[in-house]
Amino acid sequence: MTAKTNPGGQLEVQLITRHLSRLDLQKGSRLPAERELANALGLTRSKLRKGLGRLEAEGLIWRHVGKGTFIGPQTGARPGPVDFDVETSINPHDLMEARLIFEPRAAALAALRGTPAEFDAISGDFERSLAAKSVAEYEVWDARFHRAIICAARNTLLSKISELIDSIRDERLWGTLKQRSSTPERRTHYSLQHRRILAALTERRGADAEEAMRAHLRDVQRDLLGDATESPVR
Repeated sequence: MTAKTNPGGQLEVQLITRHLSRLDLQKGSRLPAERELANALGLTRSKLRKGLGRLEAEGLIWRHVGKGTFIGPQTGARPGPVDFDVETSINPHDLMEARLIFEPRAAALAALRGTPAEFDAISGDFERSLAAKSVAEYEVWDARFHRAIICAARNTLLSKISELIDSIRDERLWGTLKQRSSTPERRTHYSLQHRRILAALTERRGADAEEAMRAHLRDVQRDLLGDATESPVR
């Protein structure tokens, strides 16, 4: 992917295009989440969005709220069924309820269907989360750990749901909640839970993987939102 001539020689554009070239994304591929890109490039979210805006203006990428950012110009295809503003339409309570519904079952499927290479990728994301030096860095690898498990379930619809969840997790409110709720003790606890999930996956123990994922997400839900289980009044 090569950017067109940029009169301002914007550093953001150069950094983004160089990184995307290294990722070797094909036309139509979805870009990593903004949080992940910003962390990888050492940019603030505002500078990253400025660079993405320039690339979009040049037709090198296109963005769809609720779905993500994609390589290449926008086609004339109709938008998919997910067509809303994720920042205002989805609250963290709804997000965690949805994750509790489908991620434990996805973990069970991953234990049955995942390949050794996929388990290695999940393990790599886990190890990188252990080495994270900041909350933001930990969040990047935590998200990739969960995403890799869903990919290993080998279910196209679940993968699409995971992409939507990634876009919601990338929004400001979610990031603020994670920053406020994160403590070294909680990250240590989550890492122990991730280790149990990983062990169940690699040992093909589907029921254990499902229960370990459910227990983990319940703790995340409690730490983020408190003990309330009722949906908030809108």
